[in-house]
Amino acid sequence: MKILSIGEGYDEKNIKAWLNCDSGDPGFLILIDEELIDDLNSKERENEEETESEDICQVAKHILLKLFECCF
Repeated sequence: MKILSIGEGYDEKNIKAWLNCDSGDPGFLILIDEELIDDLNSKERENEEETESEDICQVAKHILLKLFECCF
């Protein structure tokens, strides 16, 4: 790794400009259509899996409450 010193054609003004050039860039990815579709589909699958998991938990809680009511 080469470390640049200010004496190698770079001055403080150039370095600050270089460091600040992406300050307005929010870091978003630029994706092609296929990548966008894949990303959206994977997020939908994740949401479906979370919903299914939540549904299973609700059913399990209901069953456990019924068992508890029957036993005590």
